[in-house]
Amino acid sequence: MIRFLREVTLRTGEEMQVSLVTPPAEEHTEALLHFLEHKDDRALRGIRQRIKGTYADICDDRFIVGVIDGEIAGQLWYGFPRQGSGVANFGEVYTEPKHRRKGITTLLMEDFAA
Repeated sequence: MIRFLREVTLRTGEEMQVSLVTPPAEEHTEALLHFLEHKDDRALRGIRQRIKGTYADICDDRFIVGVIDGEIAGQLWYGFPRQGSGVANFGEVYTEPKHRRKGITTLLMEDFAA
C-alpha cells in the first residue's frame, strides 16, 4: 500500500513527492530494489522480504520514499514488532548520488519524526 504524504520543494527548486509505503508492496519491490542495488546481497534479500510483506505478521515495516520526476531520489525504512517489545529499528537511509545536497534526507526525516 502506498499513501501520499506531501509534496515539497527542494533547495534546488525541484518538487519531490513524499509517500509512505506499507508492505506488502509488490508493485514497489523492483523500484526500491533497483534504487538500493548498491547494498550487498544479504541486505537486498532482507529488504525484498520486507517489501513483499514476508514479516508482516510479526513486524510493521514502513518505507518513506521521495520521488522526483517519477524516480526514487531518497528513502528510509523503519520497522517495529507487532508484539510490544517497545524497540523499533531504523535504517536503509539512502539518497541517490545525483540528488545529494538537496535536503532530501532532512525532509524524509521530518516525515519519520511526525
